[in-house]
Amino acid sequence: MKKGSTSKSSRRLLIPLFLAISMMLGTAVPALAGPQVSGHVYRSDTACTWARSGLYTYYIKSESEVAADWRLEISPYPVDCLEERTVGANYLAVKSTAMVWNGSSWDFCAGTDWAYNPYVLHAYTIVTDYGNACGRNKYYQNVSDSYVYNDGWKGGYLWSGYIYYASGPSLAKPTPPPAPAWVKEDGATDVSKLPESFRVVGQDGEPVRDAKGNIVYIKTSDLAAPPPLRPDQIKPHQEEKNVIKIGPNRLEKHLTPSDVHFFA
Repeated sequence: MKKGSTSKSSRRLLIPLFLAISMMLGTAVPALAGPQVSGHVYRSDTACTWARSGLYTYYIKSESEVAADWRLEISPYPVDCLEERTVGANYLAVKSTAMVWNGSSWDFCAGTDWAYNPYVLHAYTIVTDYGNACGRNKYYQNVSDSYVYNDGWKGGYLWSGYIYYASGPSLAKPTPPPAPAWVKEDGATDVSKLPESFRVVGQDGEPVRDAKGNIVYIKTSDLAAPPPLRPDQIKPHQEEKNVIKIGPNRLEKHLTPSDVHFFA
């Protein structure tokens, strides 16, 4: 668990309390109270990569985060990724993918490009607004790809857990999907159990077909691949838009549906 954050169990206790206080004070309640998973997706003897993947409760919107840590040994305590560290521009990379449940398996709906930190940071978050994504009255998951460059990209793939996005408050939810076979109990991804590919659906929620009428699939090896460029190969950042400083050495970038890649 990241320093300064709460565990999943304590978060469940804090949310009702926060809602009550917000109602008393008349303040707005943040929308991000949906499923979230976080943890270190890479550990070495010295450096670690921390990731977070979450979804909002009403809007089809996700948060994907990456952060760089040091792994320390403080005798007699066990080795762990305890110390935050900062890295140079383009040394943090993160992207988001929206997956949608079709009743029997997970489909690829849409995704973002890689986002790289524009200057020295410890953590970089992208908040992605998927608009109507691939339709409501469906279960969705957010998949975060989070990497830190350290003699190569080191990181991993983190599924958020699912949430149902209804088109109205009175609609009954269908049977929820089972936990994916490749997601461990702690939320980490067992890449050896991922399917070879995922079916692609369009914004209408229907399978995308090629010119010959065949259903289009995206290879997992492409979907879960690390960033293709080294930090020195990435073009210098232009003036960053929709970026908010959320803490010391922490930055959050907001993406709109026009920044998201959908298939036809």
